[in-house]
Amino acid sequence: MGEALRGARTALAAHPVVFASVTLAVAALNVAAPVAILSAVRKPLDFYTFNPWLKRLPEYLASDDARLAEKLA
Repeated sequence: MGEALRGARTALAAHPVVFASVTLAVAALNVAAPVAILSAVRKPLDFYTFNPWLKRLPEYLASDDARLAEKLA
């Protein structure tokens, strides 16, 4: 293990610019690639779900119709 770490340290000391360039490129791709891929294959919105009861949810939760545990189950 020590020999491998020594070799890695030697390689890093010999080529610090290459190491920094590769590190920055990998970091940039980790941020940019998912955004680019998801933007390229995004499908247009063809439907959405709407629940008409949702606007009455606070009123229902505050009512005394049933216990809160039953309402949340």
